[in-house]
Amino acid sequence: MLERAQAQADAGLLREAADTLQELVSRDALRADAWALLGATRLGLGSEPEAEECFRRVVYLRPDDALALLQLSALAEARGDDATAHRLRARAARCDRRDEG
Repeated sequence: MLERAQAQADAGLLREAADTLQELVSRDALRADAWALLGATRLGLGSEPEAEECFRRVVYLRPDDALALLQLSALAEARGDDATAHRLRARAARCDRRDEG
């Protein structure tokens, strides 16, 4: 299902991809990869609050997911929460440094 959703998203079929991913996470809520792609599709559809919830789930499942942390940082910054955005960027940077070492 994830591969189908990725193909749909790649083809610009974001609503279809989101529907496929929603079905996938309803079956297996522990799929961080599916939550991450669902967050990206929600962003593409202009649903920032839903995207943010998806990225929060990714970070819950994978606390060191730098990309999800950066997505959350950008969303916080967009709504004017600079302190949270800064904290999330710093956390993402720490994750990247651990990956390098």
